[in-house]
Amino acid sequence: MNIDLNYQNFSLIIFFLIFTILIFKKNIFFSNKINVLDKPDEYLKKHKKTVPLTGGIYCFIFFNIINSIFFILQDYYISTNIIIVFISSFIFFIGLYDDKNNISPNLKLLFCTIIILIGLSFDDSLIIKQLFFHSISKTIYLNYLALPITTLCNLLLINALNMRDGINSLSV
Repeated sequence: MNIDLNYQNFSLIIFFLIFTILIFKKNIFFSNKINVLDKPDEYLKKHKKTVPLTGGIYCFIFFNIINSIFFILQDYYISTNIIIVFISSFIFFIGLYDDKNNISPNLKLLFCTIIILIGLSFDDSLIIKQLFFHSISKTIYLNYLALPITTLCNLLLINALNMRDGINSLSV
């Protein structure tokens, strides 16, 4: 995938990043409006004040703006971009629903697995087919394990980002 990031395109991306950061400053107002707040308890949540849970919304908006810019700039891989937006959107909405209603971690894992498997079934180019270890010059072809390993990698990435997100803006 060749994407020509000239000065104008790079400036546009930086503009939207700054715009997103400025909007982020009004975070508590927006969180109160849509009622997505993390209230402290004495068991798991030991923070003192109510914390807004809308940081992911801003990251999601920024991700979609950047993806749209790349979508406009390239005339191929359109279906891949649509699949990536599909997968990330559904996983985002599962996370948002979880923030509001506290669904079971196992149910969230099941939904994310199903969404990833559906998304990967539409575009074969998103599946990891081989692993190359440069230090030992060894290639491992995954064959029938390609889909499960790709799904596992995506789920591990989602889990890692969720764990890192405990500290505000650390994942960004």
